[in-house]
Amino acid sequence: MTSTLTPGDADNPTLRKHRVGIYGWRKRCLYGFILVIFAILIINIALTVWIIRVMDFSIRGMGRLQIIEKGVRVNGEVEFLDSLYTSSVKTRNGENLYVESSGDVVIHARDHLDRIANEINISNGEVKSVCENFVIKDKNGKLRFGVNKNGVTLGQENLNVEGLSVDKIVQSPIIRGPSRESLRVVSVTRDVRVTGPAGVELRAPAGKIHLNSLNDILITSKGQGIRFDAEKMYLKNLPLGNPPIAGDPPVEVYQLCACKDSGRLFLDKVDGPCTNTASICS
Repeated sequence: MTSTLTPGDADNPTLRKHRVGIYGWRKRCLYGFILVIFAILIINIALTVWIIRVMDFSIRGMGRLQIIEKGVRVNGEVEFLDSLYTSSVKTRNGENLYVESSGDVVIHARDHLDRIANEINISNGEVKSVCENFVIKDKNGKLRFGVNKNGVTLGQENLNVEGLSVDKIVQSPIIRGPSRESLRVVSVTRDVRVTGPAGVELRAPAGKIHLNSLNDILITSKGQGIRFDAEKMYLKNLPLGNPPIAGDPPVEVYQLCACKDSGRLFLDKVDGPCTNTASICS
């Protein structure tokens, strides 16, 4: 930029011609600086376009990660390098949800004081649950299995168990064996007791009932008595109250007798009252 003088000002010695601007090496440095800034701007624009293309950014999200109205949707597998905090994780209808970890899978639930209230730990070969009350329900909300400090509750009408060992008591309205297989209730070193406040029923529609014991088998009723309802009853190996004497005629029919005190059964002749030797009822 230059300043010019009019013809009338030419004789004025105080007015002189001056050049205004940037010249020389300063001008070259300024142009070089502007060129460097322009190059950096072009590189940044190119990197931004490249990142957008590689990460697949769009107005709906980033690649397989889409932002929807109620949260975030991911199409495919997701790997979390740190903790995940969310109120709900679910899949689309008809698809499975897989949670995989190279170590343990630990799920914590905290109370209002931010203390761990429940914990589920899935580790190598075992699953642990630490809680006050563990409950399993069906889709109708009915209790199927529950564990708390008071014990274990089975709310299922039909419970199928293969090989159950119980140390104390099993309480159930019905115990039934599997189809086409036998039901066995065995106590190796203790007694087997079957009790019912309203009665006990033993049924084998397609088989037999065997009661085997090393000592006595006791059937006790505190109500109206014990009733055996069957077309035929067989009592084998009952002792004779009075063994036959040599020379007596053979007897084919006996009467069934019972000891007054012990209730033991024995056989005696039908032509008189029940009598027995002292060894039977003692």
